[in-house]
Amino acid sequence: MGFRKPDRVEWRGEHEYFEHGKSYTYAQYAGWTMEQNMDDGVNLSTMKGRLGQVPFAEAKHLLSVADYKALSNQRGMTLCGKVKREASSTRFESSNEVRSQEWLSRKL
Repeated sequence: MGFRKPDRVEWRGEHEYFEHGKSYTYAQYAGWTMEQNMDDGVNLSTMKGRLGQVPFAEAKHLLSVADYKALSNQRGMTLCGKVKREASSTRFESSNEVRSQEWLSRKL
């Protein structure tokens, strides 16, 4: 049987619980946020999304979901550095193209 080691991410910065330079699992980071903010803690899957592509964790990764979104909206990008793309409501540019596609998509 195979055993997979849990992924660990190094902590950088000053913190009351986490030590600079020491690695922690996603569950430890998420668990701390749940203990500190009972109503607005960060669950495990969200923490994996935040830390999955970064080389180290910082205090901004421990923010509540609402605070994290507010901070990323101020900068116009995600906190991981990815530029936000606006979702288009339709693939077409003009109303004529939309009508044409509706007509062409009808069942015969």
